[in-house]
Amino acid sequence: MPLYNMLNDQTLKLIENFQIPEALSNVIDALQCTGIDYAIVNEQETWCAPLLLHPFAIRFHKHPSYRISDPFHNYILTPFLPKLCELNLFTPFSPKWQELFYSQDNTATFPCCIAYSYYLQINKTIHRFVLYYHSIHDIKYLYLNLANLNQMLHKLVLSLSSLSVQYYQDFILPRHILQSITLPKNWYQQPDKINLMAHFGLTKKELKYFTVLSQGINDKKMVADKIGISTRTVENYTQSIKQKLSFEENYQLFEYAKLYNNL
Repeated sequence: MPLYNMLNDQTLKLIENFQIPEALSNVIDALQCTGIDYAIVNEQETWCAPLLLHPFAIRFHKHPSYRISDPFHNYILTPFLPKLCELNLFTPFSPKWQELFYSQDNTATFPCCIAYSYYLQINKTIHRFVLYYHSIHDIKYLYLNLANLNQMLHKLVLSLSSLSVQYYQDFILPRHILQSITLPKNWYQQPDKINLMAHFGLTKKELKYFTVLSQGINDKKMVADKIGISTRTVENYTQSIKQKLSFEENYQLFEYAKLYNNL
């Protein structure tokens, strides 16, 4: 059994034996990421492994502090952290994390790393992914697929159900060894969705309408009654928001609103 806090060469070798599901290939193709890590986080423990032996797997998982200091591996902390988070932003709070993202080895193929964390909760279990990039230019594919990210990763979770069972002992992190890095208090809050929607230039009234759509309500009469406007105004809001979010069809807006509610 490997050391809890970092993986050894023998354990990393096991990753080559992982059966790669089609859902993983689809995620990598869509997001154009260099590699993906997967963690299952519950009240008792965390299971964490690279899904591929990607260029950053050795740097991160053989590091003596990464696996035990990642705050997303802590079941109590994770729900208070952003669902989508750039992990590079943690480097000012931990010198050891700077070693992860900015390699001091001049011979490294990818001296710099950009990593994004995303998690979803299914029942009482948190499923957390780290998406690795070596080029800032490829991150655009993550944002282009943001509306579908939850759905894509949910399918991937289902296809990985046997992996943690088969390799349970090799990648487990008992709760008692976790030593999460200390983040400022402002990190521990739910993400402000109003700020995200402001990026698209929605008005307050349009945001109120969008919030109703995110609840799965898209019948014009029901929406109109719920927020006290006419059905004609509902149609105007629909057209306006579609234009701002670059959607052509109503169903695209309705599906995005429901997915956004899970972000």
